[in-house]
Amino acid sequence: MKTPRELAEALNVSEFSIYRLIQAGRIHAVKVGRQWRIPEKEAIRVAHEGTDGKNTEVMPT
Repeated sequence: MKTPRELAEALNVSEFSIYRLIQAGRIHAVKVGRQWRIPEKEAIRVAHEGTDGKNTEVMPT
């Protein structure tokens, strides 16, 4: 599981952006005590799709 800070650093976005996406339901996260955790599969999905929800794969030209 990743923390919002770890995911933000991996995606090169702000930690605040990750929290907003969690609150909006666009990133599935689990609250453990007072801390949020993002399951590894979800982190991979977000990394693949990007924070805007669009596929970020580079298409060959």
